[in-house]
Amino acid sequence: MFIQMVFQKYIFSLVLVLSSTILFSQKFGFESVLSEKGDKIIPFSLENTAKNATFLKNENIKIKQTTENWIYFSATASWINNQFKAGKLEDFYFEYNPPVALDDTARVLHNVNKVHDGESPLLTAYTGKGVIIGVIDQGLDHNHPDFIDQNGNTRVLRYWDQSITNPTQSPSPYNYGQIWYESQINSGTITSNEETSGHGTTVTGIAAGNGTANGRNKGMAPEADIIVVETNFSLGNWSLTVADACDFIFNVADSLNKPAVINLSVGSYLGSHDGEDPAAELIDDLLDEKNGRLVVCAAGNSGNKDPYHVSNQIDNDTSFVWFENNPNGNYGNNTILFDLWTDEIEADFYYSFGANLPSGSYANRASTQYRYAQNSLSNTIYDTIRNQNGDQIATLEIETEIVGDNYHMIAFFSSVDSTSYRYRFSTTGSGSYDLWSGQFIGFNKVVNTIPSPADYPPIINYVMPDTLQSIVSSWNCSPKVVSVGNLRNRLGHIDKNGDQYYPSDMTLPGHLAPSSSKGPTRKGVIKPDVSASGDVTLASGPAWILNNPGMNSVVDDGGYHVRNGGTSMASPTVAGIAALYLERCGNSNWNDFKNDLFPSSTSDSITGVTPNLAYGYGKVDAFELLKKTNGNLQLLGDSVICQQPILISSNETLNNYNWSDGSNSSSIYVTTPSVVFLSGTNDQGCELYSDTMEITQGSPLENPAITILGGSLIATNAPNYQWFLNDVLLPGDTNQVIYPDSEGYYSVAITSEAGCSSFSNGILWTLSLSENETNNYKVYPNPTKDNVNISSENQIIEKIRIYSIEQKLILERDTSSKNEIIDVSNLSSGTYILEMSTKTSVKSIKFLKE
Repeated sequence: MFIQMVFQKYIFSLVLVLSSTILFSQKFGFESVLSEKGDKIIPFSLENTAKNATFLKNENIKIKQTTENWIYFSATASWINNQFKAGKLEDFYFEYNPPVALDDTARVLHNVNKVHDGESPLLTAYTGKGVIIGVIDQGLDHNHPDFIDQNGNTRVLRYWDQSITNPTQSPSPYNYGQIWYESQINSGTITSNEETSGHGTTVTGIAAGNGTANGRNKGMAPEADIIVVETNFSLGNWSLTVADACDFIFNVADSLNKPAVINLSVGSYLGSHDGEDPAAELIDDLLDEKNGRLVVCAAGNSGNKDPYHVSNQIDNDTSFVWFENNPNGNYGNNTILFDLWTDEIEADFYYSFGANLPSGSYANRASTQYRYAQNSLSNTIYDTIRNQNGDQIATLEIETEIVGDNYHMIAFFSSVDSTSYRYRFSTTGSGSYDLWSGQFIGFNKVVNTIPSPADYPPIINYVMPDTLQSIVSSWNCSPKVVSVGNLRNRLGHIDKNGDQYYPSDMTLPGHLAPSSSKGPTRKGVIKPDVSASGDVTLASGPAWILNNPGMNSVVDDGGYHVRNGGTSMASPTVAGIAALYLERCGNSNWNDFKNDLFPSSTSDSITGVTPNLAYGYGKVDAFELLKKTNGNLQLLGDSVICQQPILISSNETLNNYNWSDGSNSSSIYVTTPSVVFLSGTNDQGCELYSDTMEITQGSPLENPAITILGGSLIATNAPNYQWFLNDVLLPGDTNQVIYPDSEGYYSVAITSEAGCSSFSNGILWTLSLSENETNNYKVYPNPTKDNVNISSENQIIEKIRIYSIEQKLILERDTSSKNEIIDVSNLSSGTYILEMSTKTSVKSIKFLKE
């Protein structure tokens, strides 16, 4: 497994001074770059101020990009050094970055084959066609058959080799490295290739290999176009070269009018871990600049290392942490180095260095004075740790600075004379910090085996290192970049020797690899974002490995693919799936992608409750992700043609409309029976498809009429009633009779079995007794099945008559009472008129016989 990690900005003085004094300093590591590559162009950044911008303009230095906090440009180290010595530059950003190196089963585990096959409900297959995958890595064997299309042409559109220091043509405005074009790759003119590792080739194969070599181990996006940037880990300000590479890839994609996803299986274990450093800030700006851009990266592979992160909440009790010196440190034998970050407002503490015995009483043997954290910013403090006899046991270089809103400290024990001590970093006051070190990156061990309080009482204030925040820094900590954790892909495979390979640990497929790094960021953002297959992955390999019999144990039995693993291989799995997403939804931005990616990722008994700091929001599922983009496009309108053509529209506003009849308007009129469906794209560029709607021909019914009968309204006989008040539907009022309780215009609709509706005229209903009741008379029940009760409040009723609605006399009776009961059980169903005569008047009321 190859992992390339690069360290964030470290600043130390190169000026020799006496211990315990403070002088103005240069940048740690800059002198070696100046002596080795002083005349080579590399990227730099300055604080974004009007003074710095004017200075660069006056010096005819082309500004590549600007962000809120930084100006980005390329220059030689010697030019920077001269301007700095002349006092024309107050400060500049420089990193110390010694390098540490960062298919078939995966397609099944992440449901990619279903996307390639266009399984329902997807209406077409997605293979990454029309999308660019940018890979920033250790290079590419572009001659591998998996990167050549069916016509024998390369799929690599550009190859920027940043490692070539004497280029014939450099890409502008970066002005370093060699650019190769598609035609030069096809003709064989290109001289760049991956010849020292297989990292970049396997990464590219996982993301975009087409399986042409032997039909095996096809990548996630086999028809995507490819742009490669071969990174140079020895260049100064390395992380800014990665930011330049992202800018380059997106610019090429823009020129071709294609969306692009970039894979970064490179990073740095040290740094601010907040996504606010210059490289991360520039990548964020590139993502915000235009839609159709995504960046995916590896979370890191230090999850199974000794704890090397320390997080401390500082109070007035003196707390401390111990380090063991490294006899073979990256920056010299018997050295100690740690990298500390916190928010500027949290840097309200005092610190000291010292030494303790490694066993027995663990007694303090030396201490420096306590210094306030924010004193002597941007200057190197030199100090010496001496024992009680005045003997030197270690020398110190301490540099502090403000970077944006952050406080940064580098502490370097440059010479440890007594190697048996436990070296101490103590703090008191208020605030907090996070620091990182670690032997696995060439620094030193943070002590995690400590004595009991009985043996050493001050140990109650010891700050233990933890296993969290083991993710890489910079862009990996940006909320806009997708960070990927590592799952075991397969148990093993048959190698080119015909032997069965199994890894040393038998982690089962789908489980998190022990090495996968854990989050969160220093700002508390959940990382990794998702998890995907990485360990024991087979993907395209470079020829120098495939053709070397001594490497057969890492080559699969098919002869064209090699074994690799780690989050470096999990990341291109997600990057390739992101290319499938961009093929379907090419105008999506990073936020759209995450909004679809997170809820479509799967959780199970292995992941536990998600999101968490190991699996993120779960295991990536390509099929569920693309299904998520289907939306819910529906057709609106009647499905039956009745009196006139029907209008069909959609529930979503689309950027373009493609109706089944060839129309491109937002809605259509349908005049004859037909099957109607709609497709189109939304703001994300996703192609959406509606279900089909079958339009049939129906026959309208005769318009219904409404009769007022006492306290009710009665509609003529018809199927399927629906009442309305002032043209507003009355929920639940679907009977022939309605008893109004509000004033207004009432109407009724009737609907045939075929779905055609007819409507009555509206009838005004008021609550006035003179309109809806006969003076002081009550007729009930109404409607009735058997009897009608008649009651007069004041006058004697002398005669009762019942007429049909056509005024035909049905019944006549004499009476001399205020109350009567009339048997109407023998009457046919329908509406009748009840007439009541007194000495002074004749009154009529309608009633309904059921």
